[in-house]
Amino acid sequence: MGRERTLAILLAGLLAVVAPSALANGSDISVNANIVDAPDKGWYAFGEVVKVSAELVNDGDSDSITVDPSCNEVIKVWSDSSLIIDGSEACLGQSRGLDLGAYSTTSLPELTWDLTDSNGDPVPSGDYTIEYFVAGEELTSTVNVHVQSLVEIPEGLEMI
Repeated sequence: MGRERTLAILLAGLLAVVAPSALANGSDISVNANIVDAPDKGWYAFGEVVKVSAELVNDGDSDSITVDPSCNEVIKVWSDSSLIIDGSEACLGQSRGLDLGAYSTTSLPELTWDLTDSNGDPVPSGDYTIEYFVAGEELTSTVNVHVQSLVEIPEGLEMI
């Protein structure tokens, strides 16, 4: 009976130590995306490339997250509520743990968008949201850009 009681107390103590970290997993972890070298004119023109950098930030104790090594980080591009580029389509649903130090910042790879849709066609002028997506844990951060596309002038149009 004494041995069972000691084992029960030991297990309860272990549960008390493990439970808070299990509940806190990922709660202090975020992704912060930024545009790299944004054009001074305030918008992107056809032929230019949007570069997005990001950092994985842990504002708490050391922790682990799950990432998908088949695609790691990708972008998704939105026009209003329409998804025009979905980089996560390349993800295979694999998983691997990634350990993050306490109160740490980890630089992530720079990702690019060439102002085309999933078919490789130039997107129309307008506002777009680029989502930096960490596959596996599904952490995201967004940046907004404005695009000015090529305008075709109809044949026979005269400027006066």
